[in-house]
Amino acid sequence: MCALRTQMFSPDRDFQHDFMQTAFPPFTYGVVTDPISGITDGILKRPDTDPVVMQLDSESEFWQLMGSLQVRDGFGDPFPPPPWNARLYFQSSTSHGFATGGLLQGPSRSSALCANPTPGGSNFDDTLKALAVALDEWVDEGIEPPPSNYPGLKHGTLVRPDDFIANFPTIPGIGVPTGSNTYQILNWGPLYDSKGGIMSFQPPVSGPSYEMFVPKSNSDGLNVGGIRPIQVRAPLGTTMGWNIRNGEHRPQDSMCSLTGTYAPFATTRRSGWR
Repeated sequence: MCALRTQMFSPDRDFQHDFMQTAFPPFTYGVVTDPISGITDGILKRPDTDPVVMQLDSESEFWQLMGSLQVRDGFGDPFPPPPWNARLYFQSSTSHGFATGGLLQGPSRSSALCANPTPGGSNFDDTLKALAVALDEWVDEGIEPPPSNYPGLKHGTLVRPDDFIANFPTIPGIGVPTGSNTYQILNWGPLYDSKGGIMSFQPPVSGPSYEMFVPKSNSDGLNVGGIRPIQVRAPLGTTMGWNIRNGEHRPQDSMCSLTGTYAPFATTRRSGWR
């Protein structure tokens, strides 16, 4: 069995950020003890029947979907790497959604919901095709795929949101988030645990908060870690995996769903930035 896994939910920072498909431990593939909830568990814990898994995330997953909890615990300490049958990959400087809104492949567009210009296309296709081939070879022929390529603190590719915001370049006309999605452990009552059960507390009681991290960016605003396609290595502009709400729709400190942002570099003295 095999699986190519992605996160699939669209929360907003201003509401419902605690209610996601990953809103209760375990968050990791390997079995570990979550220090916030005290739960010891993992997604892959049945060696005889577990599939092999490749997970490919964008920058959106870190700002909106708690992606850093794949490799950092609720206190910010590192988790063990994924087990032998899992790989984590990060597509640098892209937003969620493999069909639209990732990397620029045409004129930038705009959304009535978002304050910043949005990208005109996606560039996940090449990475997905390569990983699909590697996944087949892994299962059918036992050929090991590339090692996980995911942001982390060890190599300085994962930072706290406040540090990201403080060091992000000033781009004319581009609003920057005030923070990432937060998450508090939810207490559904004594009859509910990581295996499910009866939710006797409705609504649940919010507990301690988890510490989140996001991918670090360089002076051009592009992520420094992960798989960096040619549009990131030789960019025509800055692509970001986040956007903020149009102030007429919601407060601008709200994230604009899982939409990205695109800011072209200047081609003349009066256009773009940089």
